[in-house]
Amino acid sequence: MEAFIRKTCKEMDIKIIDISVNIDHFHLFIKKYMDLSVLHIDFHTRPYFGDSKEMEINHIATRGKNMKGALIFLVQDRESRMFPYSSANIKRSEASDEIMKFLDLVKPLGIKPEWVVVDSKVTDYENIKKI
Repeated sequence: MEAFIRKTCKEMDIKIIDISVNIDHFHLFIKKYMDLSVLHIDFHTRPYFGDSKEMEINHIATRGKNMKGALIFLVQDRESRMFPYSSANIKRSEASDEIMKFLDLVKPLGIKPEWVVVDSKVTDYENIKKI
């Protein structure tokens, strides 16, 4: 799987900054037409209609109600409007720390955004102080 992803990215002239491949999913942090100086970070939810007891109840804004759904953490580059990072099925109890996990992930890669634009519910005040 990793070899296929690397080959495809190379063919599309996409630089892989970091990659982690697991059995059922992968994390890919890429750079293409992005300066990563201004990042917009937010959560979105996608409804889930199966029987899984693993899924938490989340507010699904597009449906205007609470129901089973995946809480998805998204990072969008302002300039290119591309999403260089996402993480799915975040637990609500861990959601406010997800931004810190992301910033800790990109720090060793030398990525230091000048601005991080977040929705008021992305994290708590303790994490905002750390940013």
